[in-house]
Amino acid sequence: MVATLSKVDVLVENKFSKMFSILFLERNHPSIEILPDECLFEVFKRLPSGQERSVCACASKRWLMLLSIIHKDEIAKSNGIEDLSLWNVTFVGDKGLSEIAHGCHLLEKLDLFQCPIITDKSLLDIAKNCPDMTSLAIDSCSNIGNESLKAMGQYCPNLKIVVLKNSPLIGDHELAVLFYLTDKVLTEVRLQGLYIRDLSLANLVAVNLSGCVNITDISVSTIVKLNGGSLKSLLVDGCRHVTDETLVEFLKSCWMLNVLDVSKSGITDSGIKTLANATKLHLQILSLSGCPFVSNNSLPFFLDLVQNLQGLNIQHYLGISFRTVDALVEINPSSDILS
Repeated sequence: MVATLSKVDVLVENKFSKMFSILFLERNHPSIEILPDECLFEVFKRLPSGQERSVCACASKRWLMLLSIIHKDEIAKSNGIEDLSLWNVTFVGDKGLSEIAHGCHLLEKLDLFQCPIITDKSLLDIAKNCPDMTSLAIDSCSNIGNESLKAMGQYCPNLKIVVLKNSPLIGDHELAVLFYLTDKVLTEVRLQGLYIRDLSLANLVAVNLSGCVNITDISVSTIVKLNGGSLKSLLVDGCRHVTDETLVEFLKSCWMLNVLDVSKSGITDSGIKTLANATKLHLQILSLSGCPFVSNNSLPFFLDLVQNLQGLNIQHYLGISFRTVDALVEINPSSDILS
């Protein structure tokens, strides 16, 4: 079962609330009798136990009568929510998420986006009560920090995908603990807009560090060394402290790498030359957009690089003319070139 809650639900709820209020005023019926049989039927079908259905039906004689005609084969068989997304929800806090943690032990995927009042407290409950978690995404949640990440590593041994974006309380140490505890199963990491400096990860297929402005060559080079045999995608867009030193590490081990984004980083013409001469690399997508230290001297290397690429992004280079782009297209007509 998949559950997603957003502002749209509030609008729908308000719409039906107004409709029921009008019906109540017009008919002067008790509010519990407003719901039609079809709606009550669906509610009863989805209550998890016979005891809960019986207690709920005691609200009125009509409800009891309706419950008595529901056949046991019509009761929905559900093991609870497995995939939960809360997007831009300002009214759901720790109490609500903790209730989900205690009632949905089979939860596997949790996606939180702009949930300002959810804190580490309820994430700790998720970690302790939902051991089957395989995917965790936290984006722009200002009150979620390090303690919940540490707990995820301790209690969720099957965690494969971690996405953390724009959450200021998340730091280096607990990230390191999380990744250390899950390093045997973790395959994909996406970190964006975090204030982190050091990170060591192993056995990864995809790494996204875009916008992590404090990441340096030391951290990225460590990731490259640990994942040379598995890494297929590396994105360091906007990591200004990543330089040519990282590109040199690619030549030693990352022969599986298909996608590389070093846009707005600190690489230079020398780094572009290194990529162009890397015969063991089999890149398919390469993004070099907006690198301030790359000059017109790299144009010959672009001509070499484009031969085997499916996509090349060289936007925001003032020295590249339409003639140069035409030459790149002529060399490899099947390549998508952004300039």
